[in-house]
Amino acid sequence: MEGKGMMMGGQEKKIGGAGAGGGRWEEERTGSYNAYPQNYNEPESYFCNETYCLCLVGLPGMGKTFVAHRLMRWLRFFHDANVRVFNLGNERRRQVGERVSPDFFDSTKEKNSKKYFQIRQKCVQDIKDFLVSDTNEPRIAIYDACSHTREIRSWLIGELKTNIIFIECIVNDPSLLKGYISEVKEKMPDYKGVKQNQVLQDYKERIQNFRKNYQPMEDPNLSWIKLVDNAEQLTLNRISGFFPGQIVNFLMNLHTIPRPIYLSRHGQSQYNALGKIGGDSGLTTEGTEYAKKLAIWLESHVLTGGGQNKEKDVCENPRHARLYTSTLRRTNETVKFVKHNVQKDGWVTLRQRQWRALDEIFAG
Repeated sequence: MEGKGMMMGGQEKKIGGAGAGGGRWEEERTGSYNAYPQNYNEPESYFCNETYCLCLVGLPGMGKTFVAHRLMRWLRFFHDANVRVFNLGNERRRQVGERVSPDFFDSTKEKNSKKYFQIRQKCVQDIKDFLVSDTNEPRIAIYDACSHTREIRSWLIGELKTNIIFIECIVNDPSLLKGYISEVKEKMPDYKGVKQNQVLQDYKERIQNFRKNYQPMEDPNLSWIKLVDNAEQLTLNRISGFFPGQIVNFLMNLHTIPRPIYLSRHGQSQYNALGKIGGDSGLTTEGTEYAKKLAIWLESHVLTGGGQNKEKDVCENPRHARLYTSTLRRTNETVKFVKHNVQKDGWVTLRQRQWRALDEIFAG
């Protein structure tokens, strides 16, 4: 910073010596100089300069809606993209109501098939209206529907006439599938007030009606991403470019299983006790006591899968937990009593990893 100041000072003196009398330098030094405000131009979006439609593919209960909404939040928050999810199920509920028979999804029954096609047409028209409503700003639509046949996907391509990436969700793991289906009663408006056994029976029949004609993504001429068992397997076809590559990177790290995050302050530091901010002091006696109790709490709550609310907070394998701290002394001393047991598969429970990004911003 001193070097920059010296350079700037030298420039100003040179200008002053050329006849300005050092006036501006003097004004800046005394604080009386006020430059004209500069116009601020919004940066052009570099993340995605084209219109896209991300079309979900898969049977009911495969986590498509979860993937769609996570994609939307990520694109909006981290990339400031104009994104909207269009859910075919919501459009169906608006037109024919929440409670429908599983036979409604049976494509062999012409009356139901024709009505479902009309619902699909309305939803796709909403997507088209959204994509062209602002030609100055690229938009991304996410179509959350089964799109389970080649015929439907070909129809979508012909109707949308934009860049389309199909994202197919497949679940073969029985435990994962059971978990997804068990959440149906809580999250789907179709089953409000319906008993659990009736919900499962109805939903399984619905899945079977879709499964009759289900055709997986195999067309080598289309752009698609296939997720199997919570991204345990990932298959790509005709995916290239910056935006599609970022979508793939996000999906590779997407977790559909609950993974609770616990945040803790460090124990009382010596600077805390003195009322100072900043610095890199160690813990006080009280801070050390907090560190000991924190280690006990981690063992009884985090590593058992949720403590008091175990049903809600349980995760797949609670002992596969990670521990992140800053590089500062007070945070490292706070976790020094945490046990790091080695699991049978070699995972070290709560192995510490330090991140400079978690360090306190310099005070002053």
